[in-house]
Amino acid sequence: MIRTTAWPSAAGAALALTLVFSGCTGGGSEGTEEPEGTAPPTAEATQDPDDLAAFPEHIAPEYPGSEVQYSSVEEAGDQLSFMLRAATEDDREAVWDFYRSHLEEIGFGVLQEHEEDGTHIIDFERGGGTELVFVSYAETDEGGLLTVSGNVNPEDEGDGAEEQEDGQGDDAGGENGGEAEGADAEGDEQE
Repeated sequence: MIRTTAWPSAAGAALALTLVFSGCTGGGSEGTEEPEGTAPPTAEATQDPDDLAAFPEHIAPEYPGSEVQYSSVEEAGDQLSFMLRAATEDDREAVWDFYRSHLEEIGFGVLQEHEEDGTHIIDFERGGGTELVFVSYAETDEGGLLTVSGNVNPEDEGDGAEEQEDGQGDDAGGENGGEAEGADAEGDEQE
């Protein structure tokens, strides 16, 4: 139930991001006037590759042979909200295989596959729906336009399963050591 409740708002947000940024080319238009009091677009600040040091490449790697058209990352509460858009000559199945394999390897599972307005989308989740990644593919004359977007935990620097195993081993050792010492102390007190 939690997964169903959490997904629509996150999926809607990711879809909205995808639709909002689908017309972005990475460059600003100097001839466009903005009304006074309008904040500058935040996308301009995140398009410089040097500013994207925090981009979660371990979660959303660049598709091999693709041409990145846009990428962004920003803090969203205690998570990172990211987007990567690239053009590829490969078909949808090749893109799906790449991202499905990669995301499943780092602990994400397929939530659903669907199509909206000719764009094919796979939704992935991890951590009971606390981390979401959306991979979309729209066919073009040259191949396809792929978008990977989502919200993930920033402290995750690799395979979440490995980190959990390491953490559990350390905690278990500490707890067992404490219990053994406590048992010795109790035994000493009884003698």
